[in-house]
Amino acid sequence: MSGTVLRKTTLTQDIEGSWWGTFKNTVKTYFSKSYHGSLRVFWEGGNLEVNTDRQGKFSFFTTSLAPSTLTFETDQSVGVEQILSYPTAFEMEASPYIVISDIDDTILVSKSEKFFSKIWLMLFRQTAKRNFVEESEKAYRRLSTAGIPFVYISASEQNLFATIANFLTFHELPLGPIFLRPYTHWKDLLRAKARENYKVDRMTKLIAHFPGTRFALFGDDSQQDPLAFKTILEKYPHQIDAVFIRKTGSDNNSEIIKHLRTLTESSIHFSHYADFEEIEPIINKITRDYSIHS
Repeated sequence: MSGTVLRKTTLTQDIEGSWWGTFKNTVKTYFSKSYHGSLRVFWEGGNLEVNTDRQGKFSFFTTSLAPSTLTFETDQSVGVEQILSYPTAFEMEASPYIVISDIDDTILVSKSEKFFSKIWLMLFRQTAKRNFVEESEKAYRRLSTAGIPFVYISASEQNLFATIANFLTFHELPLGPIFLRPYTHWKDLLRAKARENYKVDRMTKLIAHFPGTRFALFGDDSQQDPLAFKTILEKYPHQIDAVFIRKTGSDNNSEIIKHLRTLTESSIHFSHYADFEEIEPIINKITRDYSIHS
């Protein structure tokens, strides 16, 4: 489990609301201070003490977590309020197959390649009006119907967790753990960001934690996904079953995508897709082979 603790818990994001409310709530997250110190996590039958880092982040592994009774206290014995209703735990230990998905321009239309369009969508567009990527959405629903779990890993900062969680919930997309880069204060926004390294590090920890599980990777070709997937594929060639790269019209990663085709040409499914029909045969095979409802 992982999360972020803030000193104030007033940061919510209305799913519908107004553009002005969306703007105010998003900007507020970059001015809030994180909590750095000891945190005790309680659940039915157990508890654990962890430390948050300077960005307020904590993480730990447990196999006996009861999410319905999860509570938190700081080192001053002050209760910590959970400000979102998004699930806090997901059962994946028994699953033979897991989907790891990027978010921006893979399932959520973000226009990452166009700076001003991206900023407009992030700051002003209400969650209810954010569009999903239809070709990916069809694949996700079919995989989810087969009981295959999802994990979302994005290079966006933790400040945008509420927006992403609300988006997945509002559109009734498959829910799963959402891993984002550490919470960011406005002073840190202009500093260098190891975006691709974050994804590789998080995927490495996840895949290593499930050594007997096969994985499908979903991303897009606009930014760092192809390079991150190439690195993961070279590290875990026997656990990666499929790699899907959505076409966005960008040619930034054409050489890396060619390399990915070479790495996957023998036993790993690969598709650089623009339409669902291009990946539908692979999706159908995955659901037949790994459905937990069969």
